Amino acid sequence: MMIIKGNGKVGIGTTSPASHLTVESTAQNTPDVLRLVSHNDSGAGTTGVHIDTFHDKPTSQDNTDIPFMLSMSARDNGGNSHTYGRITTQIDDRTNGSENGSIRFFTT
Repeated sequence: MMIIKGNGKVGIGTTSPASHLTVESTAQNTPDVLRLVSHNDSGAGTTGVHIDTFHDKPTSQDNTDIPFMLSMSARDNGGNSHTYGRITTQIDDRTNGSENGSIRFFTT
């Protein structure tokens, strides 16, 4: 099942997407909800799947912008949603020619 709501939100496996793109699976014994496959075989140095995220906010302050965040959440034994880990990138210096950033790992 797939739905595109009037507000532009897209749901795959759900009729109530909570974000711009929501993908849900209730299939049992099937761990993959999202699989990206590259069949690129153009020789040495071939790149597989490439995911590119872009944060288009060039006027923000250094050391405060987090252009990418990956959160790993699950329900605890009380049924509450809990974030157990997170990977973020941070812009440390956005000066043209001196760009610098860091990757941070968090666990609870």
